[in-house]
Amino acid sequence: MLCFRIALALVGALAGTAGGTCWGQANPRFVEDNLSCAGLSPDSFEPNDTCVDPAPIGRGLFTNLNVAENDWDTFLVLVPHGYRLTVQEELDVLDRVSFVYSEPNCGVYLTSGAHGLDWRNDTGRAIEGVLEVRRLPHAIVHCSEYAMRIEVQPDPCYVAADDALEPNDDCDGAIWITDGTYPAQFVSRYDPDHFRFCVAAGATLSASLLFDNERGDLDAYLRPVFAATCGIGPGGDVLAQATSGTHNEYLHWTNQTGSALDVVLEVHVWESSAQACNGYDLVVAGTGSCTGSETGMAFCAPMDPNSTGASTTLRGHLGSGTGSGLRLTAFDGPPQQFGYVLVGSATQFPGLTVGEGRLCLATSSPAQLGRYDVYGDRRNSVGLFNAAGVWVNQVGTSNNGQGFDVPSWLPLPGSPGIQAGQTWHFQIWHRDAGGQANFSNGLTVAF
Repeated sequence: MLCFRIALALVGALAGTAGGTCWGQANPRFVEDNLSCAGLSPDSFEPNDTCVDPAPIGRGLFTNLNVAENDWDTFLVLVPHGYRLTVQEELDVLDRVSFVYSEPNCGVYLTSGAHGLDWRNDTGRAIEGVLEVRRLPHAIVHCSEYAMRIEVQPDPCYVAADDALEPNDDCDGAIWITDGTYPAQFVSRYDPDHFRFCVAAGATLSASLLFDNERGDLDAYLRPVFAATCGIGPGGDVLAQATSGTHNEYLHWTNQTGSALDVVLEVHVWESSAQACNGYDLVVAGTGSCTGSETGMAFCAPMDPNSTGASTTLRGHLGSGTGSGLRLTAFDGPPQQFGYVLVGSATQFPGLTVGEGRLCLATSSPAQLGRYDVYGDRRNSVGLFNAAGVWVNQVGTSNNGQGFDVPSWLPLPGSPGIQAGQTWHFQIWHRDAGGQANFSNGLTVAF
């Protein structure tokens, strides 16, 4: 039996958010004759058909249980704070187990899973909840016999106090660090770590995670701080990663973007690790030579993939020392393809499909749209993506040869200047393989 609603987050549950009505709660009691389709008799826990009358249950393996499409089973189980509840259904593959509050009347959903679940109680108090087992809708066989193993045990990965650098559980909470050794860090599947630092142009970052692999396998991922996938672990726009199955992980990355870059180092427990947590020492070198220069807010990010399978990424940096002071750089573009910057006074979502990508700058009046491809002056941004996918300036309008140093006047009628207090939006158009066109993400910059 599942609640007939969208699942609420645990935060909502702790705040007392009502979760809606459960099917079994809203319907009259179902009679055990429904089991007759499989020649089964009511099991020893019946009647336990609704959230109103769950049968108390403890730890162990429980066999000879029966469930039907319109005769679900409910069990009352106590999970102390800091304990972990694991449920594994056996013998049958057409049922689903969920776990909901019994306060009040199964009002708030916590978690569910096909044929079992795994949930840790870190709510700060004991939870008396209801396990619900129901037949999947539209099953060919409408009732069956099953067994269920229940464990409620102290969670070895629960710690009463986080390490000294907490909270740093997501990209928004990534903690700034510099070169040095940071001992006695703690990470678990429920509690990843995120560290932020700046890497100067041309500098090499080295990060070492020192740990005993027998206590849990750890992995490390490095991303730009502005990356849309920051915090997810594997996949997405990773700059570098360390994912061996051995003791310790070593990550190295050289910043070849041409500008200082703010990055986030993510530390995760490998999802298939036998142990769900571990301690480690973090050793970092290669930071501290810059303070970070990232600026702008990305939109239409990530953009539709280009021919490399990645999304062309545009970013902004302050302090170019030229014109407006803004430098635009890009990476993960298609090698040997050219492109240039567009600028607009407004945006549009999800954007106008052009070629393989989307133009996310507004094109309708009164919005203004210009192209930095003006021949013979600083308003020319034409560049070529190199073999590494980095956008290299081809027209001498970048002080370091990469990207584009945005001048103080715009490629619009009358050549207006960029004024303090104004906001402008940027996007790169570029050619792609096969004669197609694509775009980078957009970037909004307040001057």
